[in-house]
Amino acid sequence: MSTLGKAITSLISRQREMSLYIHIPFCRQKCSYCNFYSLPINKASNNNVEQTCRRILLEIDRANTAYQKAYKTVFIGGGNPGILSKELLEKILIKVSENGSPSEVTIECNPENITDDLISLFQKGLATRLSTGIQSLSGKLLKNIGRSCADTSIVLEALKNQKLSQRTWIMNVDLIVGIPGQSLDDIIKDIHEIFEISKPEHFSIYDLTYEPGTPQLVRSSQPVCLQPSACIALLDELLHRPCSTAALASILSDSSTRGQMMKACLSALIWPPRKE
Repeated sequence: MSTLGKAITSLISRQREMSLYIHIPFCRQKCSYCNFYSLPINKASNNNVEQTCRRILLEIDRANTAYQKAYKTVFIGGGNPGILSKELLEKILIKVSENGSPSEVTIECNPENITDDLISLFQKGLATRLSTGIQSLSGKLLKNIGRSCADTSIVLEALKNQKLSQRTWIMNVDLIVGIPGQSLDDIIKDIHEIFEISKPEHFSIYDLTYEPGTPQLVRSSQPVCLQPSACIALLDELLHRPCSTAALASILSDSSTRGQMMKACLSALIWPPRKE
């Protein structure tokens, strides 16, 4: 039995639910802070992309055969899954639902890839949650971390897509704090502007991490840290966003004391939601 088969058999024997993470290892350009495995799409031929997706479909098929039940959740991340063609993404989405519809199916993508083709997959009910990595609305700050789309006008135009405003699915927006040159006012301004345009149900806010071997670590002498008072002000601002559900911030950092402090602020402030 394969390693995958053994893992699934173990889950079944313990009557555990199973979720899938599917990695799409392609992007337009690798950001300077990213240490996930990915290849710039211009260095990968169409054949390589299609061959990778065929292998992914094969692995999902093996998991389907072994598990024989609907998955709890599915997360398609990367890289940038939004860079795939509609046809390839649709094949993957159909394959993960062969044993029944998961309770949540997330597609991660860059904002410039929020197209009518991508939205159509959500309209068909094949995916239920869109997670887009905006990170910042400042072109200067995006350049500081080597983001491929530093033209914020493209980002804002994507968020104004009328079909996106009529969505019946969940939308998450990723933002990064601790970018060199970034202020608390920058972050709060971004939250305001994004919410006014697209009203995401969820914000995920990550602190910029300096991973070994990444260009961001090489060119930055010291990470930028928000003071505790700034972290509390940021969380307080998020609590004022009148989302259809409570506006939540997921502030993640497993290695820094700043991350631990922010998690403490989050648990102290985020629940119960403030009533206006």
